[in-house]
Amino acid sequence: MLWFVGCQSEPEPPVWYFEPPKLSHSQHNLYGYGSAEDEQLAKARALEDIRAQLVLSLQMQIQRGRYDDFADSKPADIVPQIELDNANVSFVNVAHKQGVYYIRAEIPKKIIIQSLQKSYQWALRHANTEPSCAAPKGAGTKGDSRVIQSALLLQALGETPPELPAKESRVVSMILQLAVSDMRYADMVGKSLEGVLKEFYELSDSAPNVMRADVKIENGTKGSVMQVLIVIRDCKGKVVKEWRLSSVHSSRGPYENTRYNARQIAKDLRAKLQKWADSE
Repeated sequence: MLWFVGCQSEPEPPVWYFEPPKLSHSQHNLYGYGSAEDEQLAKARALEDIRAQLVLSLQMQIQRGRYDDFADSKPADIVPQIELDNANVSFVNVAHKQGVYYIRAEIPKKIIIQSLQKSYQWALRHANTEPSCAAPKGAGTKGDSRVIQSALLLQALGETPPELPAKESRVVSMILQLAVSDMRYADMVGKSLEGVLKEFYELSDSAPNVMRADVKIENGTKGSVMQVLIVIRDCKGKVVKEWRLSSVHSSRGPYENTRYNARQIAKDLRAKLQKWADSE
């Protein structure tokens, strides 16, 4: 005896699920579509669809304006999250077919615009905060990028964007002062630290900013230990950062162990400097 089992086909979405809203409506509102077997999940997907459209609009504005500085930034960071309990969100169409919910969400553009205007004002204040004169390259640009991104998205939504601030480039110079307990390894350690510093500073023997690295190296029968105290003084001689870094390695001889430790210290220093640049 043969049994034929038919495959249950996917439910066909309602007609309105593929029809764009009237032009007169879309001038004032944003629409998103979502589907799922769970109604709340379908609503969440509809709201995420709206947010994805905003991110795409911002990316297009950035490309049109050739803002190359923001090629690696995350435009989605400034796009407002839209919560399910937002009183201004309307779910204008809801259909339930064969266990699947189809939903169209709607939110007034003015709500998003108000949120972006607040983001712009916050970013503008942040951008106007002068970072330390010894702060790494890239510090102080986060606020600037948020200012421009907020303005560009406002423009994409049909708002007249505020005047964009002129972006100033900062060249930060630094001198590395090195003190190593075992001078046989001084050149090795110096090159490792300088390789990292070049990513964040213009190295100069006459720079007003100073990074002092006191390096203690111990090689024993159980391996090698490197401990580094790093102190950064700004152009006014003030200590602005201080880090204690350490590394232990024991798989090879003293030279190879110390070279590994120097590279690990440099890696940790890079992470510290990047975090500092991102926080300014």
